[in-house]
Amino acid sequence: MDTGRCVKNRKINKIRKEVTEPQEYSYSEKTCNSHREVGDGAPAENETEKPELMLTNKMNHSPSRIYLQLKIDVIAIGLLILALCTRLYKLDEPRHIVFDELHYGRYVSLYTKGVFFFDAHPPLGKQLLYLAGSIAGYDGNFTFDRIGTPYTDNVPVKALRLVPAVSGSFLVLITYFLMLELSLHQWTAILAALLVLLENCFLAQSRFMLLESIQILFGLCGVYCIIKSTKRIGLTALVWLCAAAVLLGCCFSHTHGRTCWLHSHAHVYPVRYADGRGSSHQQQVTCYSFKDVNNWWIVKRPDQASLAVSRPPDAIRHGDIVQLLHGITSRALNSHDVAAAVSPQSQEVSCYIDYNVSMPAQNLWRVDIVNRDSEESTWDSIRSLVRLVHVDTGSGLRYSGRQLPAWGFHQHEIVADKVLSHQDTIWNVEEHRYTKADDRKERERELVTAEMIPTAVTQLTFWEKFTELQYKMIAHAPDAPHGHMFASEPAEWPLLVRSIAYWLSPDSNAQIHLIGNIVTWYTGTISVVVYSALLAIYSVRKRRACEDLPPFVLNKFYETGYTLFLGYWLHYLPYFFIDRTLFLHHYLPAYIFKILLLAYIMDHIYLVLQLHEKTKHVTNLFILCVTIWLSYIVLTFKKFSVLNYGNVDLKENDLMSLRWKDTWDFILHKKI
Repeated sequence: MDTGRCVKNRKINKIRKEVTEPQEYSYSEKTCNSHREVGDGAPAENETEKPELMLTNKMNHSPSRIYLQLKIDVIAIGLLILALCTRLYKLDEPRHIVFDELHYGRYVSLYTKGVFFFDAHPPLGKQLLYLAGSIAGYDGNFTFDRIGTPYTDNVPVKALRLVPAVSGSFLVLITYFLMLELSLHQWTAILAALLVLLENCFLAQSRFMLLESIQILFGLCGVYCIIKSTKRIGLTALVWLCAAAVLLGCCFSHTHGRTCWLHSHAHVYPVRYADGRGSSHQQQVTCYSFKDVNNWWIVKRPDQASLAVSRPPDAIRHGDIVQLLHGITSRALNSHDVAAAVSPQSQEVSCYIDYNVSMPAQNLWRVDIVNRDSEESTWDSIRSLVRLVHVDTGSGLRYSGRQLPAWGFHQHEIVADKVLSHQDTIWNVEEHRYTKADDRKERERELVTAEMIPTAVTQLTFWEKFTELQYKMIAHAPDAPHGHMFASEPAEWPLLVRSIAYWLSPDSNAQIHLIGNIVTWYTGTISVVVYSALLAIYSVRKRRACEDLPPFVLNKFYETGYTLFLGYWLHYLPYFFIDRTLFLHHYLPAYIFKILLLAYIMDHIYLVLQLHEKTKHVTNLFILCVTIWLSYIVLTFKKFSVLNYGNVDLKENDLMSLRWKDTWDFILHKKI
């Protein structure tokens, strides 16, 4: 027998016994004991049978007793308490709109008032915010107009911020439990949880009415349940898998988008919008989600004065120039080179009112039949898909998908857009009738008494609703505005090139920024490189049949590493192919996987060092380095936490001491 090999096996099994559950490696322990006992000349049978005999005797002594075994993980409770303390501390400060609370607060108000709106993103997170506000008695009567606006007393700020704060706290806890499943040492799970706890960007994102902490929590819980299911069999595995499906569904979150009709009414655009821009002050044109008499339009040729249909009817063909008159107000559909109300990158659409000012009517539209069979195709109701192109500017009549403020009755915005290829520039005539009279009053009576198409709710299957919603959200995504002073590119995220200013106090230099713990951030990026290098080295060594590490160590490296390594890249790479304004917070789902990978790399290095007798001093040095590194993380977290809580008036010197990179932009009030 090879005595040297048995000694090595005993060392490996000792490590196994320290870092894994005993029952998973019971066969290996008995095998090694047998080798040792035979080599020493002692019988192997006695010791290998003792554990079984003891178990049997214990069971026979109390066959009828019922036990309730309760295990409390003190470390998990301690981590959760620390997370809650950091996330809930002075949660209602500042009592001002912080960054994207501007948008999510609007959604909460609309939910509270029962106003329909289209949202390009899944609704669950906003519905959870609404639930918290509803329980706290929020009535929806607050205008989320701009970042920095003070909250009034009727807004339950602490309640609205509570769901993200609690989610951010439990994110620390699920990190601990997830790494217990993935790593070989408990200290690795503690380290990973501490890295999340002491990460400034997660602290900032958890303290306000933002959704990333909720999304990441559901995502990690789903991954945890999937890993649990792989270690179980039968019904238990199925239960864990179902739980994973539910949680991941909550992470991605699902309502059927309503059709809307081209609409106008006898109300005009305000002279000035909330942001100070001026309008044409013409009659509003909107898209309305319900059947209404104000949805009727009359199509006529520009040189024809009569609105009554001639005999035989004059067919409108592809390429014809027409005017569209609103059926009730008799004003022509019009557009000028004036920025739209909510989408200033597009033109405003209106019904023309002659104010005797230097703004003549521009009310001619070219009919472009998208699904035409030939250049002579006629414009038919139901069948024809048409694009109406503004003759003077070449812009297409388009539904922007955005909602107008209260002055527009929260109806959807209609614009004229230079991008003609967009799906929302295509229109369809659902119903038509021939105008019989030129007299306006008589024509109005005809329209008011006209039978409307039945408005019963469209019956769609779950998958039809799901498909349509995904399409609507994908089609809406390219419309996001481009350019922002705090925007960043995906290539800049791993090195924390930019931060984001969330809020600046109107009275002092207290401010809130989304900025990461740079020590964790950079070592996390290094860990991705280290894992890639180790993966390449181990793969080459394996091809050459070199067994440097025990199989269970290599298997753990591949299984755990693939989960975290691929999790990082799957959440990071897609942003390189997205043509829209991006911010640092888009990186956070990938960043959480990078933190977990960092903790696992340290676990792996420590385990490799333990396998060699001659590296004991190196192991001690490694532990010392990790301790010093973790101390720097704590100090950095404390130093930059003033930018997360926003409750300290920072002087110019304070801001300069926090500007560790030239590309970080902080804000300083000018002295008057």
